[in-house]
Amino acid sequence: MTNIWEFLLQTAEVSITAAIILIVKRLFADKLSPRWQYAVWILLACKILLPARLMGRYLSVTLAAGIEAIKMTAESTLSSAYSQQWIPIGQNTSVLPFVNKAPESVTDWLFALYVMGVLISLLYYGLSYVRLRRILRRSKRAEAVLLKKVEETCARYALSGCEVVTAEGIPSAFVCGFFRPLLVVPEGADIDEKILLHELLHRTYADALQNAFWCILRALHWCNPFLQYVFHRIGNDMESLCDQRVLEELEGEERRAYGKILLSMTDEKYARAPGTTSISNGGKNIKRRIEAIARFKKYPRGMALVSVCALIVLAAPIFAGSEASGYETDYPDLTDYRSKVMMAEARMNGCTTLAGAIDTWVKGKVFNLPVYLAAVTPYENQGKLQRQVEKGRNFSFDVSQGLHGAPFSNYAVYNLRKENERCYTALAVLVGEPGYEGQTDDEGEMLPVLTIPLTLEKEHGWTVTESGKIGKYKSPSGIGIYWGFEELPGAMTSEGKGKTGIIRIKEQTIRIVDNQIQNQGDVFADMMGDGFSFDPRAKRSAEFSEEKMFIWGEYRDCRSETERQGVKVIGMMAAVLEHMSDKISEDPIKKEYLRQEVSGSSNDGTAYDFRFVTQPWDGTFDGLNFILWDSPDSELANFEGFEARIYQDGELLDTLRIKRGAKL
Repeated sequence: MTNIWEFLLQTAEVSITAAIILIVKRLFADKLSPRWQYAVWILLACKILLPARLMGRYLSVTLAAGIEAIKMTAESTLSSAYSQQWIPIGQNTSVLPFVNKAPESVTDWLFALYVMGVLISLLYYGLSYVRLRRILRRSKRAEAVLLKKVEETCARYALSGCEVVTAEGIPSAFVCGFFRPLLVVPEGADIDEKILLHELLHRTYADALQNAFWCILRALHWCNPFLQYVFHRIGNDMESLCDQRVLEELEGEERRAYGKILLSMTDEKYARAPGTTSISNGGKNIKRRIEAIARFKKYPRGMALVSVCALIVLAAPIFAGSEASGYETDYPDLTDYRSKVMMAEARMNGCTTLAGAIDTWVKGKVFNLPVYLAAVTPYENQGKLQRQVEKGRNFSFDVSQGLHGAPFSNYAVYNLRKENERCYTALAVLVGEPGYEGQTDDEGEMLPVLTIPLTLEKEHGWTVTESGKIGKYKSPSGIGIYWGFEELPGAMTSEGKGKTGIIRIKEQTIRIVDNQIQNQGDVFADMMGDGFSFDPRAKRSAEFSEEKMFIWGEYRDCRSETERQGVKVIGMMAAVLEHMSDKISEDPIKKEYLRQEVSGSSNDGTAYDFRFVTQPWDGTFDGLNFILWDSPDSELANFEGFEARIYQDGELLDTLRIKRGAKL
């Protein structure tokens, strides 16, 4: 944690977890054993030690968004060193607070005060333990009678022994220490065997070490009174569990006698230092423990399985949490608190995939949805977006103008390219409906097309920024978003040089997110195959459902005109090579076909194109136009290069191997 807002989110989520556990414990107080009643606090410990935002999910998305909205408003007038207005809370993965610079604002000082409180609490617990150990240095070794009683108790109940000392001024026996614990007994007191059994069981199960662990967690939430009460309950449940273990060792009247011993301790003080345990833990707590003793029974073995199942069922909602189910589709009014929470939730719950980020950005632009845009806008541009929303900007205006006023129809992602681990570039290609205003009769039915260069970067999620000039095109309606045979910005070019000339191969990829939804209740449309429409909802975690790659090549013979004389047929074959190895052992084209003009491709990624050449020939051959793959799962989706073979009059003339992206 690095600021007060992250602490508020953390302590709020922990408090909700504690409240859920208390409610469940209340409902099952007389049904499940003290072992379960104490073991369930493991869930709280895990929640405290894990960040509030776990795998992009929160226990309460609404609560997290509310805190983020308050932070955005408060930090807008401050210059804080620990927090920034537009960086969402929940990004830090540490639950331990730390500061690395001087505080500058009110919220900074509040966080510094909290950190100081944590340190003081830890110091207090540590000094309390050290002080107690120093006092115990003056204690005396137990007399032979007491030592014998301890040894007999250990032998009777199969427990390991420990060092026993006596001290003045202590109300009851207790265990102190982590690794070599001492059993401390009031000097001159006649200690009942049952009290010794209780403390020896504390030692056996390392309860003193557990007590120290809970003290550390208590220090992390020292300013939350509700959690302080919860930690008090945890200590009581630890003692109740030890009572349960004692009762399981005792029989008949001994159990009743043990309850009477507890009753006699209702007015006694008890040690609060970390690293200690005591049978006496205050009047109110002992009353609760006696009530538990009154219901004591040896729970059947089957209840252990029930308890484990209950823990699993309870853990599921606590740790799985929830994520934003979707973004609001209303244009936000930022004078309204609900709208601020809408924007905050979108900023906190960014897009987890590249496809999801582009899908959210496109729909935000097309349908004028600032909340969508807030989810994919970089930190540094969030303020600009906020000001545009306050002015009521129409974000769909540029798109509609770019499509010549035609209604939006669909979109595709062209030439997605990885720049580094945290940055990609792509081209969003938006297509309008045919018959748009300004189309002339001799153009036929053309689709308006808008191309927008994008840069995607990883922050809290994937963000999207326009990174170049917007292009306007027209495309035949039969091709639509599969506009693959015209080179658009971002196409990859690979070049190689062989014995006879130079080959240049260009690739253009097209990726599509499935946005088709079935219209409800339109039976006639379903029968006509027209029962689907475009889904305007953003898909934060979308994957590309369809991918295609268009490849075309160009060969230029660099030989002299004299060397090229006599050429009648020129051909080129390119094989997609998974590891730039000899994947194709035999030419797939039979020699008798080389005398004809043929072209085609095979399933292994091989494509070929052969044509007659008329003289004089300028040495240029354009061919190798084919679609390579149409599935994200295709083995050909991650190939490394090409192999081109140049034929002249049916004989192999030259072979070139080209790595993708290679330049001359």
